[in-house]
Order: sequence, then C-alpha cells, then structure tokens
Amino acid sequence: MIVAVRHTATDQRQLAAHDARDRTLHEQVEQHFALLLSAREARVLRLRFGIGQQACSVAHVARRMDIRISTVLRLQARALAKLRADACGSLAKTLLAAADALGGAPRRT
Repeated sequence: MIVAVRHTATDQRQLAAHDARDRTLHEQVEQHFALLLSAREARVLRLRFGIGQQACSVAHVARRMDIRISTVLRLQARALAKLRADACGSLAKTLLAAADALGGAPRRT
C-alpha cells in the first residue's frame, strides 16, 4: 500500500525557513574560516566535519588532497587551535563543540 504524504503550506514555510537558516550559518562559517584559517586548514575542516558536504575520514581527506595522513592531522589540529584561540567567536565555539562530539583533535592542557 502506498501512502501519499502531502505537505501543508505551513510545512513548506518551515522547511524554507530551516533552509534559509542553514544557508546563513554556512555563509557565517565560510566568512569565519576566511578570516582565521589558511585555505588548506579550512578545506581540511570542511572535509573532516562535513561542512557543506559529507564528512570524510582522515584517510579519505589525505587521498583527496594528495597529502599524508599526518599532514591532515596537523592541519586539523592547527585549525581547531586557531578557532579555540578566537575568544570572541561564538560561531567558533559552536563548531568546536560539534568537532569535539565527532572526535576532533584533543585539547592540550
């Protein structure tokens, strides 16, 4: 039995609002990355944590960027450290929380 699902106008408005928030967050992330990170560091974080795309393993990022796994890990750690050092960035804190939840680079004490 096939059940047709109909979206009401309210559902469509909510989906549109959600998409707009996602686009705004993505734009904020890109601006933040451009200010704080090198192009390679930003690309590693985008690939590793799925910013604007599917998240990838360290090995997959290394293959895509044609660099060693150790280089990916070093770039990731450096980028996350730069974001952590940006004390006034609430966006950075949000990203770091997500990165830590996904097994990001450990913090050094």
